[in-house]
Amino acid sequence: MFSLFVLTLVAFYLVVAFRLCLTWLEFIRQDTPASTEMFLSWVVLGVATVLWPLVIPFAYLQVLQSKLDKKTANSYTFKQYREVAESTGVSASI
Repeated sequence: MFSLFVLTLVAFYLVVAFRLCLTWLEFIRQDTPASTEMFLSWVVLGVATVLWPLVIPFAYLQVLQSKLDKKTANSYTFKQYREVAESTGVSASI
């Protein structure tokens, strides 16, 4: 029973790693950097593929942070709009 569980985990890891490697390989192919940067791209691809259980959560946190920053910037802009509208006597309701 334990070996079946481990085999399932290993299979899942390998399937996800293979799929992520293909996806990231497409991104590298679309980019045309200098040859010195290309070697670094291959190294990062290899490390990210092997360590995807660590890479994916950190990448997701970075996406969430950028969305939060954008949302905060939008609400700040709306707050400024409301203050200007109220000071000029214009209705700020949307």
